[in-house]
Amino acid sequence: MSNAFERLRQRVLAEVDKERAAATHQPVDPARRLGTFLQASLGNLGIPRHEFASRLDVERDYADVLLDGDLSASEIHDDLLQKIAQIVDYEPNLLRIMLGRSALAAGDASNTAPPSLSGTHR
Repeated sequence: MSNAFERLRQRVLAEVDKERAAATHQPVDPARRLGTFLQASLGNLGIPRHEFASRLDVERDYADVLLDGDLSASEIHDDLLQKIAQIVDYEPNLLRIMLGRSALAAGDASNTAPPSLSGTHR
């Protein structure tokens, strides 16, 4: 019986290893990563969601979608990231990198919102 138990044990361990490997290879959505980071940062600063929305000058629902990671990364433009960075006191380029974008040089002219997104967050 000991031999059968050992075979069963080895199969269970092999399945656990497969599950662990699968879990580590699932890519994290950049917007969800940013949202999780922002939630943690706001929690550390003691800033509630409604205050975050107010400081960001957006509606609460929009802030919730952003913080929950449900806003598409393509809809999070650089001007918005700049405001968020000021609120959570982090370098804007750190937030850009979290979204899978390259860092911008200081004073980069491309640091503006696309015309199609301007004003849509209010």
